[in-house]
Amino acid sequence: MNKKTKLFSLLAALMMLLSLLPAALAEGAPVDISEEAHIVGYVPGDPSRENDVMMEALNAKLKEEFNATIEFKFFNWGEFFDKYPLLFASGEVFDFAYIASWNDYHSFAAKGAYMDITDLVKDYAPDVYRIADPAVWNATSYRGKVYGIPHDGLSLSTANGFAYRADLGGLEEGQKLETLDDLEAYMKAVKEEDPAIATANRDAVNNNLILRYAQFQKTGWDFDWYGIVYQREDPEAKLLLKYETEEYKELIERMVTWKDMGFWDTSVMTGQDFVNEVDQHPFGQGLSAFFGTGSGDFNSCMNFVEDYDKDWKIGYFYTKSPSGHINKNDVLNDGVSIAATCTQPERTLQVINALLTRADYQWLLAYGVEGKHYVVGEDGFPKLPEGISPDNAPINFGMHPFSWFFYDRENTMPQRAEDRPVDIINKEMDALSNAPTLYGFYFDTADLQTEMAALNDIWVEYEIPLSWGFINESVEADLANLVAKQKAAGIDKVIEEAQRQIDLFLGK
Repeated sequence: MNKKTKLFSLLAALMMLLSLLPAALAEGAPVDISEEAHIVGYVPGDPSRENDVMMEALNAKLKEEFNATIEFKFFNWGEFFDKYPLLFASGEVFDFAYIASWNDYHSFAAKGAYMDITDLVKDYAPDVYRIADPAVWNATSYRGKVYGIPHDGLSLSTANGFAYRADLGGLEEGQKLETLDDLEAYMKAVKEEDPAIATANRDAVNNNLILRYAQFQKTGWDFDWYGIVYQREDPEAKLLLKYETEEYKELIERMVTWKDMGFWDTSVMTGQDFVNEVDQHPFGQGLSAFFGTGSGDFNSCMNFVEDYDKDWKIGYFYTKSPSGHINKNDVLNDGVSIAATCTQPERTLQVINALLTRADYQWLLAYGVEGKHYVVGEDGFPKLPEGISPDNAPINFGMHPFSWFFYDRENTMPQRAEDRPVDIINKEMDALSNAPTLYGFYFDTADLQTEMAALNDIWVEYEIPLSWGFINESVEADLANLVAKQKAAGIDKVIEEAQRQIDLFLGK
């Protein structure tokens, strides 16, 4: 080979490397980006009013850097739980999907909905792999293989709780709701002040969140799989069926009392009015005393009060176990998987890696286009531009699903110089948090699908009404009927298999 030929060979190699350079900036495997990729995935929620404007800017960046574009298809919360399973049953070809432990992640993994990315993450999502706590990969592992990307695992604590109107119910300045008795007195006073204000708090499938919080505070039970629980600090994690306990009976009796006191009515059994945005929820309209399920919702309420110049005061109620602790955060509260139908997993992971770990992409997803959708305030945090009010804001701040489970929070998202009320609450919870015995354990129900389906039907028909205090015969008789139905559906088999897996998890 002569010198000229060698020179042309070197130049050709250099040009090839330059074509791959955007994909190889992180320490991952190079990806051939010579052909444009269009990446499609499904996420929960509703797009912002000017989502298309944000997406145009986002895709311009992705096209320039990765020769790729991305398309988010949204399932609103009212349809998410129904349409998500149909998505995989339909055979539709797409690239990624939102995942969460509360959305039966492991069940979908067992059915082959997601792609095995065990050997792909390190090469094609290197920043995600580098930043994530090594323990988080257990959360999205199924039978030894990784099928998804959970959030980074850096959040220390979580707590069952909700924001509430501290200016209602006769609360004195600085007075907090901390116990079930506090909560009962508050709801009673709120109903006496204005019977039209709702005091119920529920999630998208009509769970009584108040009962869930009351249960944790009274018992410290964890796991709670169709009533199967264990005491969170029991080193043996011995399972029991809560419906057979005196503690649960007393909790249901309290719910009956609260229902009879008018804290809710039969409307809690119908509809799917779970809404993430404060201004679209009855709370924002002054028709509900409670909003949300976590400290982030408390922060949203505080921002709502400030943005709309409300003279309201907002408190945050969260529950601790009898020992005074709360659980460390579930690292699979949010996440993303590559769909089994994906034909371009390397390109998809490459783009997801950038969206989850880089400030330029995170700010765009969470806040929109700078100058149009937000400006940076004196505190360094995004705020609405002059002349735009929260009720007509084109972008719902922080509500894009890909800004829920970002990585490297301190470097990718704006940080305020001073602690806000939510920061103080989070520090309180972090100080109280520890890991329950089964932290990181996930129950493999692949061989129990018949039992799971039957138990779910029983839960909907019998347990949900009980949880709201709606009784057919008596608390004792209705609980006995619930247990009998479960026994016939195979609950004992489920308990036996769950305990077997737990014992293996604990090294027995």
